[in-house]
Amino acid sequence: MVDNPFTKAAAIALLAGNDFWLMHICSKDSDFDKSHQLTGQYYERLSVEADMLMELAMEQNQPVFNPTDALNIVENWSPERRAAYDYGTIVDVSKSIILQYISALRELRNSTDRTDIESRVDDILGYWEKELNYKLARRTNILLSGFVNTGLDDALVQFVTPPKTT
Repeated sequence: MVDNPFTKAAAIALLAGNDFWLMHICSKDSDFDKSHQLTGQYYERLSVEADMLMELAMEQNQPVFNPTDALNIVENWSPERRAAYDYGTIVDVSKSIILQYISALRELRNSTDRTDIESRVDDILGYWEKELNYKLARRTNILLSGFVNTGLDDALVQFVTPPKTT
């Protein structure tokens, strides 16, 4: 395992992107379109972020690596290998993956005092924390980092949305 937070965060971004790519390709069930779109959005974003993190590493004279070697950098990563993913499984797996990535990003942010790097990492963290703590939480109706879906939002939507007429 590499102790450098730039390298570690970039490696986790690549590994997470690979896992989301597999879930994207192997999406199934009646929610295929939702699953396919969500995982596609995640792996495309992670590809861009991995590139940016590797460029920051280079700028800071930190080690860079061939993406093929990412598993050697994050030794405790267990790649996804299922043959098919339904929407519920994708949401559950996404939470775990995103938590690991957020942890690496926080470690990176705490390792630097350069405000420009902190700002970039804060932007990335903001996106993934919202995905985890708000969007994925709403997709599962469970408590996640303090958010509880009480049903109020759904009730309000029904209240303000005019009923369909036939």
